[in-house]
Amino acid sequence: MDIKDIKCEKNLLNKLFLIFLLILLSITLIIEFFSNNSKYSIHTKRQHIDEYTKNVDKINNNYIHKRGNNNNENITIKGLFGTSLPGITNATIEKELFEKLLEEWAPENLANYKSITFELTYANTSVQETDYEKILTQLLNGKSSKYDFFMIDCIWTGRYAEHLLNLQGKINSESVKKHNQINLNTCKHENKLKALPLFSDYGILLYRKDLLEKYKKRVPLTWDELENTTLYIIEKEKENGNKELEGFAGQFKSYEGLTCNIYEWIYSYRDNLDTKIDYFNDKFSLTALKKLISFLDKSVISNEALIYDESHSLERWEKGNVLFLRNWPSSIQGTIKSFNITGISFPFGVAKLPGKKKGFSASTLGGWNIGVSKYSKKPFIAAKVVEFLSGEYVQKQRALNFGLLPTIKSLYYGNIYKFFFFYSLNHNVKNFLKI
Repeated sequence: MDIKDIKCEKNLLNKLFLIFLLILLSITLIIEFFSNNSKYSIHTKRQHIDEYTKNVDKINNNYIHKRGNNNNENITIKGLFGTSLPGITNATIEKELFEKLLEEWAPENLANYKSITFELTYANTSVQETDYEKILTQLLNGKSSKYDFFMIDCIWTGRYAEHLLNLQGKINSESVKKHNQINLNTCKHENKLKALPLFSDYGILLYRKDLLEKYKKRVPLTWDELENTTLYIIEKEKENGNKELEGFAGQFKSYEGLTCNIYEWIYSYRDNLDTKIDYFNDKFSLTALKKLISFLDKSVISNEALIYDESHSLERWEKGNVLFLRNWPSSIQGTIKSFNITGISFPFGVAKLPGKKKGFSASTLGGWNIGVSKYSKKPFIAAKVVEFLSGEYVQKQRALNFGLLPTIKSLYYGNIYKFFFFYSLNHNVKNFLKI
């Protein structure tokens, strides 16, 4: 091997050694890089885990602490109601049913239910009723936290909206969807759900079946027919010594009940369903109001009836002193329960309100809702209670026990429909309005 070959071999070895060193250095750098990043990553994750554990422990400790306090705390959820059953001497039966249903429901649906007491107050506990609306206004305007939820007339939602909790997101949306949309609309204000429907109402006609049969008169289909029948029977009853009988009674006291009655008269004088009403500025309104005034002039409606609301008109009816009564469906059960209490009874029937012409009448859709006070100290529990009290099961029980009309469509099939049908047969009630 010559010198030239040796030099070439040496250069080759040097190159190979240099390449080896570069590779070794690269491996070292790569290992160091990953090692450093791994340490950083592990350190960062460990820091995150430590912080998370610390926060979770803090949250759990707070939750357990709060839950422990709740277990030792006596919580009272209070509700304020006006009676749904005007004319009944007290609201005890309605209150007792609510309390029974709440006691059955709470164990499966409320945490710490053993620490929760329900306290229901009825402002109107007799026919000589307190002005529930005034009580409610004073409490809410004063931002009182005394009551967690309230029963409110369906036309009061806008009036009290600023004082009522928005229920959206606080209750199950599926519960809301079960209600009839028309009833549900009365619970909304500015696209916020301020209440839930409790029960529905519409105007009906109760009549003395025994007196119509006695004088061979049929159930009136028109206002003219009701006028003629009333004047005839009142005259005959006076001849027989009955001077207490009134003809037609409604709700003519100056309050929203009067508005409902007036609207029914006006709408019952339309030519057809498509007739548009320009309140008090069209022939239909004027003709209806003139007819109503003539009822007063001819004593078809007594002077005393001008101060009647639901309770007072129903009280006169239950004593047998009214021939025809315009009221709400709850008055049917109210009448029966009054019979059981007072011992006064008579056969009666229920029919559609009359109209200007046969087969055409109108009824105001009313009802009551239930909402949570914005000043409640337990708003979430109160919201769940309101969801339950306005729900399917409670509405069904109140329909069967008190004849209060549900706002949930599914309840008008099966047992509820059968109940109203057999109820009308067993209590001499016929021509009950189909829903």
